[in-house]
Amino acid sequence: MQLILENAAQKAMKKDARRKVQALHAQKRTTPMKDWHLLNDQIDETIVEWNRVHPKGANYLDLHWMTLHGAIRFVETEIRQRSSGVIKLETGFILML
Repeated sequence: MQLILENAAQKAMKKDARRKVQALHAQKRTTPMKDWHLLNDQIDETIVEWNRVHPKGANYLDLHWMTLHGAIRFVETEIRQRSSGVIKLETGFILML
């Protein structure tokens, strides 16, 4: 387990990012499904940018709030950019097999 410390400013920025993403997800209720890809792209871009500006650690990707396809694309891109090593993923999901 890795302990991540955040200061008050980081917490506030994270809260703002979460609100933005939640608002985009909420827009899906009134947006035709055929146009959801536009909202999904904005959601995923917000989280990718968050990871670049506020990394939790080296080789650590926080995928919270991303769409499934956005998370897959993000991880694939990060894997391609690295020659080797381990990437830690925080998904927010518990998978039971």
